[in-house]
Amino acid sequence: MRAVDFQDEYSECLSDKNLCISDTYLDSICKIHQGEKTCRYICLSIDGYKCVKNTPMKKVINNMVKDRIIKVNGDNCAGKPYKPAQ
Repeated sequence: MRAVDFQDEYSECLSDKNLCISDTYLDSICKIHQGEKTCRYICLSIDGYKCVKNTPMKKVINNMVKDRIIKVNGDNCAGKPYKPAQ
């Protein structure tokens, strides 16, 4: 796993508790620790794992997959809804 330092608008996503993923969902849908099947939109925050698929981080993550910076390739669900702070 590779650590990436996200800042500004991205840090807001990682502090949103509505994006937390349950352990059951992580295992069955996100396929955590299952190689390339693992969802590319899982991020680890201080609150645990978060789904960032519907956040500004999606484009960055997709580019990282395209450029082979990260090796996970899963896109396993519609993602959690995200509403940026006003």
